[in-house]
Amino acid sequence: MQGHISDAYDNVLEALQHWAKIVIIEAGFNPKTTVWNQLKSINPGVYKLFEELTSSHETLTQRVQLVLLASEFSVMNKMQRCCQMLLRVLSGRDVAWSLPELQQNHLLSGVSVELPMLLEWLVKKSLAKEIIYTIDEQMNELEIRYTGV
Repeated sequence: MQGHISDAYDNVLEALQHWAKIVIIEAGFNPKTTVWNQLKSINPGVYKLFEELTSSHETLTQRVQLVLLASEFSVMNKMQRCCQMLLRVLSGRDVAWSLPELQQNHLLSGVSVELPMLLEWLVKKSLAKEIIYTIDEQMNELEIRYTGV
């Protein structure tokens, strides 16, 4: 971020606007041109982040970091909820799953492309386990498999 704070600010503001629209849609409304006025009553927390980013007395770097921290927390909470089907599949059998097996699972067809990233995140957050298997006796070929915790 060092040296690119103006670009970071623009990108964070744009991301915050997308987040605001998602919140409005999740609340059952259509986003209007005046997203921030609409959002104020729907989700005061996200609105407060917008205020902090645009009008706080903190440095620009501090404002950008605050919004990034808050949005990361929100995304992580949503990801855990949204990964429940994947977590159920991972825990649904005694044998660990290979990536191709998971990608072929009909329950996960909507996220097959994102599975490597999702699995990496779940392992990093200790919500899933990564297990290394040897494919041959000489241990020349290894395979990563995944299971629930």
